Amino acid sequence: MERSARGYYTAAMSFYLNLHTTLNYQVNGDSEFLFKLALPHHSRQKILSEALVVTGHDRRYEYTDSFGNRVLRVRAHRDVLKVEHDAALVVDHFSVPVSDIPDHGVSEIPDGVTTYLFPSRYCQSDQLLNFAQQEFGDVAPGYARVAAICKWVRHHIQFASGETGWNTSAMEVLTSRRGICRDYAHLAIALLRALNIPARFVTGYDYGADASSGPTDFHAYIEAYVGGRWYVEDPAGICKRTQLMRIAVGRDATDCAFASIFGSVRFQSMKIVLHQPDDVGDRAPCRTDTEEYAVSITDGDGPLPQ
Repeated sequence: MERSARGYYTAAMSFYLNLHTTLNYQVNGDSEFLFKLALPHHSRQKILSEALVVTGHDRRYEYTDSFGNRVLRVRAHRDVLKVEHDAALVVDHFSVPVSDIPDHGVSEIPDGVTTYLFPSRYCQSDQLLNFAQQEFGDVAPGYARVAAICKWVRHHIQFASGETGWNTSAMEVLTSRRGICRDYAHLAIALLRALNIPARFVTGYDYGADASSGPTDFHAYIEAYVGGRWYVEDPAGICKRTQLMRIAVGRDATDCAFASIFGSVRFQSMKIVLHQPDDVGDRAPCRTDTEEYAVSITDGDGPLPQ
């Protein structure tokens, strides 16, 4: 345990993981690809090793977008394009009792975080103001509202694969009450922003999801900014928060797609393999990832003390 500057106790939990992702595409003409597969490296998500191998391309390079995401840009014009990503990483989670997280007003939100207060293409928070106030206005401000909104979304939206599409918005999900992980995330984000809580969309991997739900896939969840730090929440409830690994963040799914494709391309196959190293010992995900604690993989964005 460690004591923070605010005087409350926190716990650090290390989670080691190896991953391998393979994507295959049939390219039928000049095409451009923007892949968000490379993992962010920071103090609480450390990349021990990483390799991105591309075959069948004409050109490739990497850049960092305006949200800090690593983007692999690839040009191809024929045959099969294959992208393989291998990485080993360790995630050091920060956890704190929910009751110890301070609330703050909009005036204390850092400049770089205010972007996540506004409506976006799939998160129409301006259209959900009345609903959010009616449902959650009586909940205590701060992290309690984050937890209440994510719990409400989890219990009121039915997981239904194939019934929503890439352009389904939070408003449509609220009406239909059906969707997949990205839809859960969009609705939770819109409701949080409607109550002046910054919230962002996260594309990542989940380790520990129920195998009966199908092959391992990318996962969408959220981070909410409260008390000077981004906290992880999974409105879909697919797995424990300490079993999520971040790839990219943004205002909504528009900013975080693992692949954006321009051209004549046909998707062929995808395979994701996640496993813990054999020698991790007791460095497994925290078994006390409960509602009484909030979980983060950032060290804060100021100006509040950490």
